[in-house]
Amino acid sequence: MFVWTGRNARKKREMRFDASLLGIVQQSIDAVIYQMGRIRNFLWWFAGPTSLGLAIGLFIVEDSKRYSFYTIFIPAFVVFMGLAYWQIRREIRTNLRPEKSRLEELRNRLINVES
Repeated sequence: MFVWTGRNARKKREMRFDASLLGIVQQSIDAVIYQMGRIRNFLWWFAGPTSLGLAIGLFIVEDSKRYSFYTIFIPAFVVFMGLAYWQIRREIRTNLRPEKSRLEELRNRLINVES
């Protein structure tokens, strides 16, 4: 359902751009903004169900093996989610923001040339 609604919303956004060079640049800027938002939400689609599974596991596991949850699984989950969050922020900072600023600069140049 999420994929279907996202695809329909993206198609509606793509329809509002004209077929000129300026429209293509604006469509590219919109695609970068969409990708940035999608990457930011990516971690929560994995962290939510996994943390729910860990919480359920805490209640199901026997008391003698519960220490493995406290010493192994929960710290590993926190470390890996922290590393994933850091990698996502790094990807946005090093690749997507510079690409967006280059496209915005190109859009401004095209607007100045047209006027």
